[in-house]
Amino acid sequence: MEQEEIEDIIERYFKGLTSEEEDQKLSLWYEEMNLRGKDDSGLRDEDFQTWKKQMLLKLIKQARALKGQNHLNFTVQENVENDKKQNAAEKGFSWNRWGWAAAILILFCFSIMVYRLQFQKSANKQQVAKEEMQGLPGQNIAAGHNGAILHLSNGQVILLDSLQNGVVTEQNGVKILKDKNGLVYVGQAKETLYNDITTSRGQQWSLTLPDGTKVWLNAVSSIHYPLAFNGKDRIVSIKGEAYFEVVHNESQPFKVQVGNTMIEDIGTEFNINAYDDEASIKTTLLNGSVKVSAGSGSHVLIPGEQAETDNSHIIKISKVNTENVTGWVNGEMIFDNEMLEEVMKKVSRWYDIDVTYSGKIPNRKFTGSISRKLNLSEFLKLLEFENVDYKIQGKQLTILP
Repeated sequence: MEQEEIEDIIERYFKGLTSEEEDQKLSLWYEEMNLRGKDDSGLRDEDFQTWKKQMLLKLIKQARALKGQNHLNFTVQENVENDKKQNAAEKGFSWNRWGWAAAILILFCFSIMVYRLQFQKSANKQQVAKEEMQGLPGQNIAAGHNGAILHLSNGQVILLDSLQNGVVTEQNGVKILKDKNGLVYVGQAKETLYNDITTSRGQQWSLTLPDGTKVWLNAVSSIHYPLAFNGKDRIVSIKGEAYFEVVHNESQPFKVQVGNTMIEDIGTEFNINAYDDEASIKTTLLNGSVKVSAGSGSHVLIPGEQAETDNSHIIKISKVNTENVTGWVNGEMIFDNEMLEEVMKKVSRWYDIDVTYSGKIPNRKFTGSISRKLNLSEFLKLLEFENVDYKIQGKQLTILP
């Protein structure tokens, strides 16, 4: 394959968008990279872990050779024998999309490699390989999906996951429709009636409000909104995390109430992170401008700025990479120099698992991104490559010292 084609397929595989034919091409490309030269069948457990890391290293070096060293920003510990010394100190990793693509590609190819090295003499090697994959920790825990609960003003509760596209219900002259993009409100209510949509762990949802504003809800989130915006302001409230594309109307400002913070649209796209287990509310502006108010203070954000507010009513402003903040909307889980505890909060919400720590929480930082389509076992493999120890029983994941 040509270099450009390889780059394109790896990036598409990283996003979970490749076809079966493209997966086969990746497998053939992998074979040509000559990574199958060592039989692992006689390796002890500790040697096998070292060998796996060496295989990953070779793959990443091949990716570097293809893409060009100057265009890569990820780092890898290349001296495997120094792992124990490195683990004794604080360390993190910084992988761009190519680093993660290489890691995910090896997850795909690694099963093929083990299959050919360990089971090539077996008459039923396909069944054996399948059984091996099913035995991986967390293999039966899938990634999150589109799902939510709609709470109507009359107390009725509707599970949205299993509904077919079409009319969900009708309230006060307003039709609530479900389509491929989520919920859509059509019509104009005369009364001020409110609906709520809530997502649980492992769920996400999107909807279009009566004024045409689009909202994306992340896992463990909710939004409270009227069937019609009849007052001088359009006001909604949220918990958790939501991304907004607001239809601007100067005569009727759009406002989001989040705890003690009010975010007012001035023609914009913005993200709000307001989980109960986070220390502050973070409002990030992508386009247009928003006014963030807390207590007696306020600040008008410009694109690329993030406002943090907490119980002190102090507004802290910083510059951020907006793609990192809103990656979840595009199907990515992005870590931006985040401590392991923050990483695992995202993992817990998306995979619907409980995360605990045995002893002191490892002092590690992570930068990179993965597809939210990966199942838990594939994510745990990435942790293994970075020497993060864990054990899992059912939906209880314990990080070990």
